[in-house]
Amino acid sequence: MIRRKNLVEKFSTFLEFDDTKDSLNQGWYCSPQLHQKMSQRYQKDPTAREEYWAKIILREALENLHLSREHLAAYLEEVAYWTVHKICKEFAQYQLRYVDCFLIAREGTSQPVKLFNRYDFKQSQVKYFAKYPL
Repeated sequence: MIRRKNLVEKFSTFLEFDDTKDSLNQGWYCSPQLHQKMSQRYQKDPTAREEYWAKIILREALENLHLSREHLAAYLEEVAYWTVHKICKEFAQYQLRYVDCFLIAREGTSQPVKLFNRYDFKQSQVKYFAKYPL
């Protein structure tokens, strides 16, 4: 998997996949609206770290702000990818499809209230917390 390079990409791109080949390694799709919004936010405070933005956006997503939910879902795409990769390898005897499992995980990332219902903003990082309920 090609890793995303900067914060704007992490909060504005989604993993592309090929259902016919059951492949998740097709690159990243950039949402122009999310990219523009995150670029504007980042320019206001370019020294802020990834976790700062993740927590700010999570707070907004929990308040049901639509665009923030999308930013959060984009941010968690890599978490979903690696979670699915681990599950599919661990349960290889069931011949799980990567794309199907990824779509289920993606659905989970789009529901921050359910995914982060026990999240403690002081105790853990957003990315690491998300992988366990996924």
